[in-house]
Amino acid sequence: MNDDALVLELATAMCETLRRAGQVMTPYRDDEECELLRRAGRKAGRLLDRPVRTRVSEYDDAAVVIAISDWGDEHHPLEARLSSVRTARIMNDVFTKDPDSPHYQGPPSPRS
Repeated sequence: MNDDALVLELATAMCETLRRAGQVMTPYRDDEECELLRRAGRKAGRLLDRPVRTRVSEYDDAAVVIAISDWGDEHHPLEARLSSVRTARIMNDVFTKDPDSPHYQGPPSPRS
């Protein structure tokens, strides 16, 4: 498979996750694969007609992050709401499921 076909295949696969989550993080093995993934990310943005940014993750230097750069802005209110709900769920879990938290609610009760 030539590079252009591989870029299109990768980009198509990335599109669903980008639509749902606004970003994709994927590992790479070497500089050539890193650049291939970044090209695929830019292609995915064009397929979705959305601006994207690609970068190497600051947390994992062997992973590429492709993110829709206008995710959740004033032109995409449903995405903003989705992000808000996801953040609230994460924060709720941190405060109510962490045994070190003063808001800890204990383990879930067994269902009868």
